Amino acid sequence: TGEDRKKTQQYKRRSAFVTEQKQVYDQTAFLKSIAMQPTTVPLSEGTFARAEQLCQKTNQFNLRTERYTVDTLRSMAKDPCYESFLVKLTDRFGDHGIVALVIAMLECDAAFLDTFLMSCRILGRHLEAWTLHELSERLKAKGYRRILAEFRSTQRNTVANSFLPDH
Repeated sequence: TGEDRKKTQQYKRRSAFVTEQKQVYDQTAFLKSIAMQPTTVPLSEGTFARAEQLCQKTNQFNLRTERYTVDTLRSMAKDPCYESFLVKLTDRFGDHGIVALVIAMLECDAAFLDTFLMSCRILGRHLEAWTLHELSERLKAKGYRRILAEFRSTQRNTVANSFLPDH
């Protein structure tokens, strides 16, 4: 994907972020200073390959570790019983590209958080809170009052273990 061609630069940005983060005392002020600009991106023909790649490769921050293919993602994107989006992030370290995927299955007055995953390259920025808030606002606008979620523990996703209790 286009994201793959940018990997070396993106990992250099991650390294610069971690190095600078370790040197500051006030993490909140530091995060404000990096001017994060998250945006949502719809699942579409232009993004299905990246969404599939995130599903297949993301392990550390992945609540349920569902491994969807382009065909399945395409079906979900067309189905009104799902709310889905990707998240793209830029900050003063650069353009990180598409780094997160969210899929919620809609039923009655509740939504089930089927997929919530983020690239390890952007961990430490609290983008997961912004992403959950974005989902919550979208669901409220559609009349949904509750989000149900689960965490499926694997050997590789311990980073995401506290996400649901924390939020």
